[in-house]
Amino acid sequence: MLETLTKEDPERFARLLERIPAGSPEAYPAAVFRGLADATVEAGVLVAVWREGLRLGGSDAERWLVRLIEANRAWDIPVELIEWVAGVATGEPDPAGSGADGDWDADRINMDALNSTRGAAVLALGNLLAENHGRAPVVAPALEALVGDPHVEVRAAVAAALAPLLEIDTDRALAAFSSLTAGAAPALLSSPYFGHFLRVAVHSRRYSAVAPVIAQMLAEPDESLRRSGAKWLTLASFYDSGLDPDVDALLAGDDAAARAAAIEVFADNVAYERTRVRAVDVLSRALHDSDEDVRSAAERAFYSLGDEPLADFAPLISALAHSPVLVSGASSALHSIEASRHPLPPEVLEVCEAFVSLHRKQVADYSTGAAGGVMYVVRLTLRLHAQSSDPDVRRRTLDLIDQLVVLRAHNIESDLDGFER
Repeated sequence: MLETLTKEDPERFARLLERIPAGSPEAYPAAVFRGLADATVEAGVLVAVWREGLRLGGSDAERWLVRLIEANRAWDIPVELIEWVAGVATGEPDPAGSGADGDWDADRINMDALNSTRGAAVLALGNLLAENHGRAPVVAPALEALVGDPHVEVRAAVAAALAPLLEIDTDRALAAFSSLTAGAAPALLSSPYFGHFLRVAVHSRRYSAVAPVIAQMLAEPDESLRRSGAKWLTLASFYDSGLDPDVDALLAGDDAAARAAAIEVFADNVAYERTRVRAVDVLSRALHDSDEDVRSAAERAFYSLGDEPLADFAPLISALAHSPVLVSGASSALHSIEASRHPLPPEVLEVCEAFVSLHRKQVADYSTGAAGGVMYVVRLTLRLHAQSSDPDVRRRTLDLIDQLVVLRAHNIESDLDGFER
């Protein structure tokens, strides 16, 4: 209740902090800090609240005070507040009871970094720096001091906090990241905070600096790490075609998990104009991959077409017509194609014809996946007939409609009501 009321009237409850006696249960000031973090607080009020927080003390209240300062990072925050957050980040004893690196996994790292006072302070330093690069003289030394911290969740948070430093002092950020990852356990490499730094490095065209770490991830026995490494390598190739041979070698390899992760990147970025031709070629081949997960990853490409002209992706659509993906139904791909408002290329008719040929016995059985997919086939066939002036295409669509009627395809009657032959 106190937190909720603070959000409604932040200045009033900020003043209330002055009346809370030192030694009171931490829950009270912490509730006010949480409420203030979700409200608009002026810089002067923030400083006053911080001073009251120092007076009241306590690790839990301290954690929420850190987040309050972070939430107001757009203000011209006095340097003494930034220095205080840095002091919390580098202080002790919180977090307590951390186990050996081998006892951790990515989910536990994620939660403990968020919920420990020092982890929250480190993440706050990163956001404070991202908001205002002028804070680097205070923030950077604190992060550098933490790269060897004994707590894995703190080191993971440091990886994320170093990301904005890449824009300010690239060499310094990369040197700190190198120290952070030296001999790092798989748990640290798999953390989402670690992934955030790699994402920023790749997007800012600094792949070469983190390539050794990504190579290490690709060589790990842990599947999730190999998938992450494959993702970063593939994404980097979108900016540097010199990495294409490395990606091609990965796609030709025996690691299906890594192949699927790489194909997901191509699928999610298939509309990216500069690499479209390559993406369509890679995805067309992936639709025929021996591994089902890789084929499913390739099918995701159709979700990404959105408002793109389908004719630009005709080879990919044609590959779908002749791929094992169609055997399993391909309802998602068919739905995405049917949802497009652009003219349908003739290759869509190939898909419809192949679908009916493969699923003749199932299209009338409502309990099968084919019955769901055939609804899209019916609508696509009717659209192709209506929009095409090619005599051969119109003949083939009419033949296919006749087959669908004979087969009693699901929903064929209602769709035909609005169709004039």
